[in-house]
Amino acid sequence: MKQQRSTIEVFCCYAHEDEHLLSELKRHLSPQQRQQLINVWHDRDISAGIEWEQEIEKHLNEAHIILLLISSDFISSEYCYGSEMKRALGLHKRGEVRVIPVILRPVGGWEKVPPGDIQLGQLQALPKDAKPITSWTDHDEAWKDVTEGISRVANELAKTQSNRHKQRALDKVEKLVPGVDVSLYQDTFGKPIFINHKSFFMNPNDEMRKFIEYVFVDEYFYLDAIADADGKVLYFAVTIRDKSFNPTFKNQVFQVTLGISKYSDIPGRPRSAQGCYGANWFAYYETKYFGRSGAYEDFGFGLNSAGYSTMSSPRAYSGLLSTTHNCHGTLSDQEIESVKALSADEVFNTYAVSAPVIQITDYAHIILGVNYDQVRILNS
Repeated sequence: MKQQRSTIEVFCCYAHEDEHLLSELKRHLSPQQRQQLINVWHDRDISAGIEWEQEIEKHLNEAHIILLLISSDFISSEYCYGSEMKRALGLHKRGEVRVIPVILRPVGGWEKVPPGDIQLGQLQALPKDAKPITSWTDHDEAWKDVTEGISRVANELAKTQSNRHKQRALDKVEKLVPGVDVSLYQDTFGKPIFINHKSFFMNPNDEMRKFIEYVFVDEYFYLDAIADADGKVLYFAVTIRDKSFNPTFKNQVFQVTLGISKYSDIPGRPRSAQGCYGANWFAYYETKYFGRSGAYEDFGFGLNSAGYSTMSSPRAYSGLLSTTHNCHGTLSDQEIESVKALSADEVFNTYAVSAPVIQITDYAHIILGVNYDQVRILNS
């Protein structure tokens, strides 16, 4: 799945006498803006009727990169020098933004201002060797050097932001538990994309059981939560969307890291297993399921091939259709060994766990993780 890039906000601090050079800079940054790597903002973007000081403060606080467009007019401007620059350097000192001086026109002594902990000369300036833009024979070459430097910083910051976002997502997923109210999931993951009301018979002698399926979506994973009519989560299943997103779950027969752990990592033989091969109401959905019945909970981990391409799963399960075509039956020891052997190199992408005294098998033959239609819609 293609990841969405985090757009880096760039704030331009400049003297109005240099507006023509700011316009040149913006034109040269247009490729980066069209790629949605950066978004450039300056005070000319303030709409009529907006309180300009508050708007500038807001965008300063939201910025990831602050460009100080240095010239004699910039240094002499009380607002640029005394307000915006000092505010920017304070944010830089706290590690909240990256401040980059861009030398527009020659001005002596710019490196020594402002007096204090951080002076402009301590920051890596652009263009190369801090040679002013107007001193270059070819201004386009000067701006190319500037934009390449800004792009390097923006890509570095975007990667850092992505890693932080991914770590926050990992922390949330690894702390998931069943048996709680589904509202806690909504508080953590936001509004579900799908809410499906379902009912089914366990067997002709059972009363109809009703449950609700909630499908939450993050750029890194799908979370499928099955809740009863009162909103209690009966079980959940996490399926990763990004191979580099690797939550680890430690509370089952062996530690599973999605996107890394394989079927061949299973120590010995699972106490029980269940298999499906495109035979449920969601006919496009294939599930491999291994789990153990613990004292209080069932754990499952396997391959959800909805939206994924696998070669061995059809081979592994083609011989099991006669016994598991409705995903009701438990696999025999021989069938388990067959599945393990044919699927040895396949990587787990789904983890499921039930609430206490709830068996995953009560619901797994109806659904175990997001199905093909949902994945297809979300990736369209």
